[in-house]
Amino acid sequence: MAGASERSPEDGAREAALRGLLALRPGAPQAAEELLRAGVVFWADLELDEAIALALPEANPEQRRLLLETDRRDRTDQLQLLLSLLLRLTLRDPLTGLYNRRHFEQRIEQELRRALREQTCCSMLLLDVDDFKQINDQRGHDVGDHTLCQLATALTETLRVSDEIARLGGDEFAALLPSTTPWQVVEYVDQRLRAAVAELAPGVTVSVGVASFRSDAPISGQELYRRTDEALYTAKRSGKNSISAFEDDSRATTAVTADEREALLR
Repeated sequence: MAGASERSPEDGAREAALRGLLALRPGAPQAAEELLRAGVVFWADLELDEAIALALPEANPEQRRLLLETDRRDRTDQLQLLLSLLLRLTLRDPLTGLYNRRHFEQRIEQELRRALREQTCCSMLLLDVDDFKQINDQRGHDVGDHTLCQLATALTETLRVSDEIARLGGDEFAALLPSTTPWQVVEYVDQRLRAAVAELAPGVTVSVGVASFRSDAPISGQELYRRTDEALYTAKRSGKNSISAFEDDSRATTAVTADEREALLR
């Protein structure tokens, strides 16, 4: 495969994805062709079945076959499919299929602007697997990876379609829950998530931190993340299988400036 000897397939794909997405608008196959000629050779030299396997690791052989058959019509269709695969690589965690940190951080600011416009609230959840290092050390990384995938399934099956779920890295997961208070999220964890984790990953427990953005006391996305992370730290100090909600008081509150408030509304 030309041009791939000095980098891994994933590195090359991500580089091509970033360059392509910066240069292209959706549905511009002619520009995509020009981009490939200009030097993004990785995807031009990569067979389509390899591209699908790389960008969609969770797809089974039948799903990959259908993608290939759908795309055998002409070069334009192939480029459009490759671009969609590139987009997925920039947004998705390759192990679990959830959104990645980069996408999640972008969504935080978007959701906070929406909550401010609609005069509502938005909660954030951060979750860690208890004793995850021991799972990897004692049972192997394959078991650890399977545990992370099962946890991703538990989150996906128990949260709403409107909620944004991401794997931030390692055993840390996050979710944005629009129009919810911290106590509603605590109730969700107690009544639904723990049961789903116990069913899908027996013997595994999680620690959870929760904080909320309120339109009447707006904060930045960075501050919301800090508060949620602080709540997670409190939960982990309290013992395994715990949940903690950030308690907003005068010492912990960080008010946004008028300029920051205007920026949130843009």
